[in-house]
This record gives sequence, C-alpha cells and structure tokens, in this order.
Amino acid sequence: MLSTTYPDRGGTAIGLTMAAGDLGNTLLPPLAGVLAVTVAWKLGFGLAIPLFLVATAGIWIAVPGDERSPESKSAGPIELTGTLRRISGALWDRSIAIVTVIQTLGYCIWQGFTGFYPTYLVEVKGIAPPTATVLFGGFFALGIFIKPIAGSAYDLYGLRRSLPLMLVSITASMLLVPLADGLVSLVAITALASSVLGYGTMTLTYLTDSLPDDVRGTGLGFLRTGYMLIGAGSPTLIGVLADAGYFDQAFFLLASVGGIAALLSLSVPDR
Repeated sequence: MLSTTYPDRGGTAIGLTMAAGDLGNTLLPPLAGVLAVTVAWKLGFGLAIPLFLVATAGIWIAVPGDERSPESKSAGPIELTGTLRRISGALWDRSIAIVTVIQTLGYCIWQGFTGFYPTYLVEVKGIAPPTATVLFGGFFALGIFIKPIAGSAYDLYGLRRSLPLMLVSITASMLLVPLADGLVSLVAITALASSVLGYGTMTLTYLTDSLPDDVRGTGLGFLRTGYMLIGAGSPTLIGVLADAGYFDQAFFLLASVGGIAALLSLSVPDR
C-alpha cells in the first residue's frame, strides 16, 4: 500500500513506518509497565486500545479507497494455479531471486544476533545484565533513525549503491563483536550493528516494486513466509554453537553470511 501510494518515495515511506514500530517498541513497554505497577495491570494492555483506534481512523482517512494499480484492477480475479504460476515466473527473474537470497541471509543474521547478543555480552564479555539490557535497548532504539535513512538512501541512490554499504556495515559489526574489548568499544559496535535493522527497508521496497502488479500482495507474502521460515533456524544454530563453546565463532559465521550477502548485492540492477 505504501509503495503504491508513494511510488517515488516508497523507501522513505516504508522506512518511516518501520521506524515508528521501533519507536513504539522503545517507549510503550516501559510506559505500560509503569501503568501496570502504579495504577492497574489492565491499563498496561488497555493503553494500546485508543492508539489502535486512532491508527484505524488515520488509515481510513489517509488511504485511498482502492490503492491497487490500474493493471491489477483490469486483470480481474486470478485462480490459484495462475497465481502460483505468476509467482514462480517472477522468482525466475534474476534480480528478484538475488534480492530474495540477500533478504534471507540478512534475516538469518538479524535472528541470530538479536536472539543471543544480550546473553553473549553477559556470559562472554562479562557485562552486567542491566548494562547488557541497556545496550540491547539502544540497538533497537537506533532503528528509529536507521530505517528512514536507509529508505531515503534507497530512493535517492538506488539499491545497488546503497545496499552494499549497509551490508558491509553489518558484516563488519558481526566480525568485530568477538574482538571488542571494553564497554566503549561494545557501545560503538552495537551502534554499527544496528545497520541490520535497516537493510530490510531497502530489500523489501525493491521486491515490492519488482513483483508483477497482479500478484504483488501474494508474491510478497510468499517471499516473506519463505525467508522467515529459513531465518527461524538461525537462533537454533547459534545456540548449538554457543553450547559447544564456539560462541565467538558463531558471530564469525554471521559475519561470513553478511559478506556473502554484500557480494551478491553488487550484482543487483537498480529498478
């Protein structure tokens, strides 16, 4: 819907929307916790109800009644077999296939890193749990800035010039985590690692723009299901390595995955 409503600024629109989620993740949990402790636990949940109502009204007012493209309107309903055939044909497109692989690799890094970073800081680096929690919270808070910047870079410079830099930053941060010594270096590396929050703004915008209009929603849902299913196995692998005494090597593995994604991004044509 955002890509259709803002065809020339889709990356920026998606980046701002995703950043709003990080802002909510940063501010709402402590606010809900304060209300639950000081007033009543029901308010901790009930706080979201008026916000959802406001969001619903805003979408109803701001979004056109039918945001589909003229091509998808004229195409009419498509049978399941035809839809699957169209999606399969789209996946054979070289650029879509490459970006899908990059998105999958990046999601594996995101899942593996976020699943174990606080544990790694405490058990391997000897950081106090409250400090590790603050670092991890700061990592997500930086997404408020990273995602709009990533989306704007995509709109201004295209995927081929903006995505490799983002992936190199991700790779460098994963490589530096085991080498860090001291809180100051960990703060800097955590900030660099927050770039993993922004790559999806670019890749998902690119995939949305690249899929055929008449199966764009179904195709994007299919791709998202696929890379999330594969990425869900990443924390398991990292956990196995950690239990075997290879916690540092697990981050080197994530860095290798990021390096592969960065190399692949050099061959993606701009749309």
